[in-house]
Amino acid sequence: MNGDRVLRHRDSATSFVGRRRELADIAQVFGWGGRLVTLVGPGGIGKTRLAMRVARLRADRGQEVVLVDLAPICSQGRLDDAVLRAVTNGAEARGLPPRSVTQLLGDRDVLVVLDNCEHLTTEARRVAEALLDGCPGVRIIATAREPLRADGETVRHVEPLAVGPEAEEADGHDNQAVRLFIDRARLVRRTLDVSPSAVRDVRRIVRAVDGIPLAIELAAARVRMLTVHEIADGLNLHMLSATRRGGDARHRTMSTSLDWSYSLLSIPERVLFRRLSQFRGQWSEEAAIAVCADDDLPADAVPGHLRALVAKSLVVRRETPLGERFRMLLPIRDYAREQVYSAHDPAVHPVAGEPSADRHLRYYVELAERADAAQWVLDFQGREELEDAAANFHAALEHACAHHPEDALRLAAALGFYWRVTGRLTIAAEASARALEAAPDTPHPARAVVLANQSALLFWLGNIADAHAYAVAAVESAGLTGDTRARAHALVRLGSSLAATCARDAQSVMREAVDLARRSYDPVVLGDALVNLTMSLMWQEDYAAMREAAEESASLAYIFGFDYIEALTLWCQAHEARARHDPARAKASAERVLELTGGDAPGQGGCDVRTFCHNGAVQVLALTAVDEGDPERAAALVAGELARCESEPVPWGVGVLLHARGCAELAAGDHAAARATGTQLYERERGGSAALAWRGLEILMRAALADGDTAAARRHAEGIRTLARDLGNRVAEATATLGTAHADLAAGDAGSAEMRAREAFGIGLAARLPAHAVAALDLLGEIAVVRGRPAQAACLVAAADAAGAAARDPYRQAAYAAVRRAVDGALDVSERDAAYAQGAGMTLDDVAGYLRRTRGKRVRADRGWASLTATETAVARLAADGLLNPAIAERLVIARATVKVHLSRVYAKVGVANRTELAAQLRAVPPT
Repeated sequence: MNGDRVLRHRDSATSFVGRRRELADIAQVFGWGGRLVTLVGPGGIGKTRLAMRVARLRADRGQEVVLVDLAPICSQGRLDDAVLRAVTNGAEARGLPPRSVTQLLGDRDVLVVLDNCEHLTTEARRVAEALLDGCPGVRIIATAREPLRADGETVRHVEPLAVGPEAEEADGHDNQAVRLFIDRARLVRRTLDVSPSAVRDVRRIVRAVDGIPLAIELAAARVRMLTVHEIADGLNLHMLSATRRGGDARHRTMSTSLDWSYSLLSIPERVLFRRLSQFRGQWSEEAAIAVCADDDLPADAVPGHLRALVAKSLVVRRETPLGERFRMLLPIRDYAREQVYSAHDPAVHPVAGEPSADRHLRYYVELAERADAAQWVLDFQGREELEDAAANFHAALEHACAHHPEDALRLAAALGFYWRVTGRLTIAAEASARALEAAPDTPHPARAVVLANQSALLFWLGNIADAHAYAVAAVESAGLTGDTRARAHALVRLGSSLAATCARDAQSVMREAVDLARRSYDPVVLGDALVNLTMSLMWQEDYAAMREAAEESASLAYIFGFDYIEALTLWCQAHEARARHDPARAKASAERVLELTGGDAPGQGGCDVRTFCHNGAVQVLALTAVDEGDPERAAALVAGELARCESEPVPWGVGVLLHARGCAELAAGDHAAARATGTQLYERERGGSAALAWRGLEILMRAALADGDTAAARRHAEGIRTLARDLGNRVAEATATLGTAHADLAAGDAGSAEMRAREAFGIGLAARLPAHAVAALDLLGEIAVVRGRPAQAACLVAAADAAGAAARDPYRQAAYAAVRRAVDGALDVSERDAAYAQGAGMTLDDVAGYLRRTRGKRVRADRGWASLTATETAVARLAADGLLNPAIAERLVIARATVKVHLSRVYAKVGVANRTELAAQLRAVPPT
């Protein structure tokens, strides 16, 4: 049950006394349909204990309980994170907004406790209203010093324990306040005197503190050193001296009670008490010594004084899986902070000596840097240590930003990987921005690392433009310091921001980052560099070059336990397997990714690498289903994931799913749906991932071809060609060329179609893309039939079969069958068999020679773009794109001398003198 472990920590140490009427009232509110109860009252009145008791009673009846302590939280982003972590019962959270928590809770019957909301009432109201609106089974009990003012809120003011005249009756044991004092005092002194006179003194005590539970417990803790009578006299004296104070009576009583407890402390205990207020949340004994000890308070004295404060109920001690931890209740910590400023402690105020705030900062900076160097976040125990210190990391960062900017950079740099791995993207981006703002001109390696981390965070939040800007700044900052590790960090981020839009430029950057990471012995940076290099090659679909980087990336991920790197690498390898027509390996890799990301949709969701990998694995499984002729299964796989993502868009994670859905719709013949999906994908990614944007255009191009809209098909093909140049992606280039060829053929221009199909074959041959070479041969077979060359058609489709029938475009199976039928009808058996045999015996290189020998007769023209032959148009386009004659010859499968002749004719017909003028004219008036 969620929250049960925390409940045991909160309520098992001491018994719960009284409050029956309040418990019954809260149960009645919930029973009548109320869903939000806010317990309001001053600090120490017992709001938290009452809320915990309600939670315990409901948990004992089987209701799920989620506990969220807001005391150590100071911002909206951290509150969202705390709620999410509480809902997931301590599992790795992903830093989502409240609407994602509502998806996780759904219609479950859950009691959510929002404790200590007073400093975040607006944020707590937002969370409460989101939960109530989105989760019909959720009930909330909140504690605060004022109402949340949320819709549907029931406010209950928590009163002190009764100390009225009825307490005079009998021996007073039936009075709640008296019972609480005796119960707590017996924890300290088992032989407590409970004679009638002693009970009368107890009544004096509880009256003196107005029945405020925390004040009663503080007084009860003094029976270790004082008698009940002495406590009563001492309290009465303090209360009399405080009667002239202003303010609310209960706040005044609580403050006076704390004054009395504080006055009874020894001088060293007072010093320690004040200095412990530097901590936020909980801390260890080691941390207390490091932060609080100095010449006035020796380190070896701190443990004893700390336990004395525990005995006096000023500090709470509890056992955790990490060992013993200490904390202050919020009202006591607030009081301790007040004493800091009134005492002018030189260890807190930099009047003399080193302030404890600085020691707190130094301790947590060193802890963060030690954890970063050893990658604690990848180990369960280490991650728990970091979670345990999270509130104090934030407190240290606040102090550093105000007083020590360089330490702010060091702390943010050291925590960057932890924030990223645990999905705290928004929190991390805010913290990094604050550190950078605090130290705008500090030349330090940590600044370069923070800039690089900020780039990574923005990248996974989908803001690629800003991610690139931060990466460039990180490279510049690293250059100022000459730090190898910082430059490696910066280059990784620069490369990743380029990879999906300009993969060719990214690869040289990534290769330098790999080299620097090896030299700096940083496995995290090396892993990031290798997996980003792998992904950049995958975006280019250059799988031959990708293999080596992927193998090293996978090996490093296995050695160091980098699950996110393993998942990304496997996703790339799954695409390679699919491209090589190995569906079994593609599916196995994708299923392993699902295992690494949690099987079903990641329980914590989130805009991060984990969710992207999960959606990417589903994409591969869906595309493989399309390849296997089952578009319905593909659509079903994608539909559930897209429904999950609709309310929390994941950059690119949605894009890969849209790609798979569009392919499934095309395969199912639903061209209208495919057009809608292709448009959605392209519009979503046109300013982000060019590698996904061109896939959106491909879906649109194929749908247009299927509908006979040749103009739209050509337009989309040209868009693909532009993106292909940016990416350096030969697959996209071949796809665009084939699409244009199909459009030409559909429009009745078989000559242009043949030249573009030959160009596509040349791209497939040169780039070792068998699927595209086969697709080009199939298309050339169609064209040969149209142009009355059935023997050539038979030869070409047989050569395509020999090159790999498995590589055949699934969308073109019907056209392939039509060519076969046309050949069978046009040739006698001997001619047909001879042509088929000739093609079956050819390699792709043989086919290239065959195509050169069987070129059709050129058609000469007059002037202008319209006068160009199909070959001349193709040569003109490639020359304008910057290709030299040898590359054009290879692409079009013609001789180099022929290219030169064609170019001279193009210049003459169009009226230009060189390639520059040709490119300018081509942009202004492109040939149709």
